[in-house]
Amino acid sequence: MHRRLIFLLAVMAALTISVAACGAPKSSGFSPIALGNIPDGLTGTTTTTTTMPATTSTIEFVATTTTTPQATTTTPNTAVTLFFITGQQLASQQQYTSSSAEALVVLGLLGDGPENPVGGQRTAIPKDSTFRTSEFRGVLTVDLPLDFFDRVGASDRYDERLAIGQIVLTLTKLSGVSQVRFTLNNEPIGVPLGTGETSDSGGVLVKEDYSALLGSAPPPTTTTVVVEPRATDPALESTTAVTG
Repeated sequence: MHRRLIFLLAVMAALTISVAACGAPKSSGFSPIALGNIPDGLTGTTTTTTTMPATTSTIEFVATTTTTPQATTTTPNTAVTLFFITGQQLASQQQYTSSSAEALVVLGLLGDGPENPVGGQRTAIPKDSTFRTSEFRGVLTVDLPLDFFDRVGASDRYDERLAIGQIVLTLTKLSGVSQVRFTLNNEPIGVPLGTGETSDSGGVLVKEDYSALLGSAPPPTTTTVVVEPRATDPALESTTAVTG
């Protein structure tokens, strides 16, 4: 028992000396620890994985519709009566237009000529002629281009009569137009009639003034009857009767 106590005291003295030898270092810095002195559990590489929450992006596509304009076709649906030249006379022809039946419209159609010319059918109205019109109480005034008669009668002066006839007969077919008068540079003028005479300056014209040019109207005829005197009655004289 005494020996055991002495042994324990000796061990405690040895531990006290060992602790004193391993006391805290007097230096204020840190000394690196040799890799071999670090336990295996502390030398492994630690990997930190951060998982970001998945995000969903939604892209909405807006459907767009492209509309290609369709070509529109206007069907001519207005009937007009036009007069064109056949030989040395005038004849009517019906055409259709997408425009309203107005004076300038039909005058332009006369300048274009017949759609389906038959038997040399033609027009005496110069193409692209620029007319001006005005209407008052059924009388339509047509102001002719300055070079109208020069262009119309360049080849045949008879065409002047036909051209004016075309205009008068066509315009008097329009609703509300019963008479036509002509001006040149806004000055009243006389124009050829269907008979070849010239109208009064600024005089109003009607369709009957050009009936002699219509193909359906036969030319006026003159019949002369001569009555011979009887031989037994010397008092009788010869007479001449003219009927038309």
